[in-house]
Amino acid sequence: MAEKQFLPTDWADDDRMNFMFSAFPESREVNPKHWDSKLHYWSKAILDGCKHHGDICIDLTTLKRRFSRNGLTPLGLDNVLKELLQQGKIERKEEFINCAREGWLSWSYGFAKRSFQWSVGFVWEGSSDIKLDGHEQFVLVDDAKEKAQWILKQHYDRVECETTDHIIPWNVLKARCGNFDDQTLTILVAALQKQNKALVFITEEGEKVVKFARKGETKVAPVSDSDVEIVRLKKTLAMLTLQVNKLTNEVEKCRMQAASFAKAGHRSKALKLLKKKELRQQTLDKTIASLHSLEEILHQIQNAHTNKTVLEALKSGATMLKCMHSDLSIEGVEEVMDEVNETLSISQDIDSAIVSGNSYISETTGMGSSELDELERELENLTIRNTATIAQAGSPPYDLSSGRSSIGHQHPSSLLSRQLDFDEDRTAVNLPDVPAHSPVKTGIPKGRDKTALLS
Repeated sequence: MAEKQFLPTDWADDDRMNFMFSAFPESREVNPKHWDSKLHYWSKAILDGCKHHGDICIDLTTLKRRFSRNGLTPLGLDNVLKELLQQGKIERKEEFINCAREGWLSWSYGFAKRSFQWSVGFVWEGSSDIKLDGHEQFVLVDDAKEKAQWILKQHYDRVECETTDHIIPWNVLKARCGNFDDQTLTILVAALQKQNKALVFITEEGEKVVKFARKGETKVAPVSDSDVEIVRLKKTLAMLTLQVNKLTNEVEKCRMQAASFAKAGHRSKALKLLKKKELRQQTLDKTIASLHSLEEILHQIQNAHTNKTVLEALKSGATMLKCMHSDLSIEGVEEVMDEVNETLSISQDIDSAIVSGNSYISETTGMGSSELDELERELENLTIRNTATIAQAGSPPYDLSSGRSSIGHQHPSSLLSRQLDFDEDRTAVNLPDVPAHSPVKTGIPKGRDKTALLS
């Protein structure tokens, strides 16, 4: 029974409920006490139930389902809604919104006029002549005003500058009030319009914007050209901020990918990504400069104390925007794109010529490009290995200190020194002189034993 907490305390009383569920008399004059008793009971039950559910709008079909009991629905709910309409506690949704668009004075006069005519018709013609559609939506006026004040308070809590912060695009307001859907937000802003606390207008670009009254003002000021320009300036700032964030992420992404390719040895891919990063960085730098300029303009507007200063700041902003777009004419963009396409075409031709040349070399030498690359890598490895071998030996081709070259031959000066040393040693041990003539072949005399020659 938790979902029925909003129901009256006597909801379980069968006798009481049988009376309340019965139809209203045809006219109040027939039995005023009976009429007023039921009207008071169901009026309070409906309003309390709507507050419990957080309703802004209600319709007859929903009320019948909400107050059903033992398969029965109250027979006089339509009479109650008509009386609430007359009392101004509810209003048809379309009239509520449209009157807010017409302005407070026209709404007040129109509402009073309709209420008077409705009251006369109700008294003279009777409530049975007023027909209600079961699905027609009615705005609960007091609940709408209460929630509208909550929106206004939320707005005032976010205001930092009285000059610029009271004009808000509709999508920004909707994001701030995320617990309300678009239709409910429309009704609540309409309630603020009825209280002269807000205005809704559409810019030339078709953007829906809300202007709130300043804190302490009894009536919101009309929308001015400065208000519209402030909205455009803040919208441009928001767009540039998003662009800066996007470009920053792209620059970082290119840098990370280039580092990954360089580590893997893909030099050409790394260079291509670094070039892309530089182009993105240039665009990012220009965007940040423009963002800073517009932020300075907005700062000047926020600190302006006179309309003249505001207009001068807006003029500076307009000039800045004009300069930003001066080089972005359609003709200029098309010319640049033609140059880009022509350059890309030339690049493609060059790439095709290189591919053709490589194919011809491969066919002539009998080797494919992959084989040539393999040979080049092998040659590079051999070169590195030979260089390492020489570095490890650590001696020049001729070592004067040792008298020996790196390949095992003696230096001439070393040979002379060794000859002198040999002569000294020979003298010390009394060795015979070295013959100075060529050897001559001699025969052995007859009659002598060979052994004698050996003794």
